[in-house]
Amino acid sequence: MRKIIPFIIKLSAMLMVISVISSQVSATKGDVERALELLKQARAAIGGESAINSVQNLSINGKARRQIKIAEQGEKQLNGEFEMNLMLPDRLIKMEKLMLGTPGEAGRTQASEDKIKIRDARVKIVRAGDAPAQIQAHMQQHERSEIARYMLGLLLTPPPSFNATYNYLGEGNVEGARADIIEAQGAGNFVLKIYLDKSTHLPLMMSYQGTMPRIMINKHIGADGVPGVIEEDEDVIVIRRHKDEEEGASADKQPFTELLPAPEKAEIQVRFSDFRSVGGVLLPHTLTQIVNGTVDTVWTVDRYEINSPNINEKFNNEKFKQDVMIRSKQN
Repeated sequence: MRKIIPFIIKLSAMLMVISVISSQVSATKGDVERALELLKQARAAIGGESAINSVQNLSINGKARRQIKIAEQGEKQLNGEFEMNLMLPDRLIKMEKLMLGTPGEAGRTQASEDKIKIRDARVKIVRAGDAPAQIQAHMQQHERSEIARYMLGLLLTPPPSFNATYNYLGEGNVEGARADIIEAQGAGNFVLKIYLDKSTHLPLMMSYQGTMPRIMINKHIGADGVPGVIEEDEDVIVIRRHKDEEEGASADKQPFTELLPAPEKAEIQVRFSDFRSVGGVLLPHTLTQIVNGTVDTVWTVDRYEINSPNINEKFNNEKFKQDVMIRSKQN
């Protein structure tokens, strides 16, 4: 009898383990199915699969309002314009032109083709398209992640070339509204949380781990009007800007470089509101970016354009192209 009891106990424990594993597998499968069903409802809410799938490119123009901290000046508000152009399968350009409200000009430019990876070694000036293969690969991965975020946030659908998996995480709250939370994962450690309104199924917010935004204040910039390029997620960043020569010298603009430390990691949230129909798709006309719990930028959209026939001109426009500095390994 003594031998039977331990055997029964061990068998019961084994059955309990099997039961727990089975329930975990079942729950995971159910969470995936729940996520897919909620995404289906959300796509229907913003216009339906047909309208969403017809979007091959998207241009966004509007006003930007950004809060920054300036050494010895405290909190300042920058106001200006922003533009974003997205073209499937893998092209994205974002640009902001912001004014501080003084004779000096402030700007932050993100041009996807001019982002670079920078490491210690020799410095040279190149166009991003001429950068070494490993740098190009890094830029392309960063760009793919950015495109996937905006496609999933705005259209609830990733680009055709981006394989995403989904999981239902549970319920949350966005400014008092109950929300279902779906997590999307993809290549390159891509993780994005999408918050869907429980009653309307509209996307309320997306969140992800990113880096603290950088702002460059320039009192003197060159005739091209471009303040510089910033690449995130690197140990050291080199930017190339232009400044006037000293008074009395030649009027030519001189390039100079600046080394910046790696940006801090941050929790980035982008909240969506003021939905209006554009080409049969409901799109948010106010996007609020929150960094580590503090409002960083508010983008107010004046105009969306879906499937612009002139989208290629945007990517060939010189205002988006800049000389950049890269550091290549010493020989």
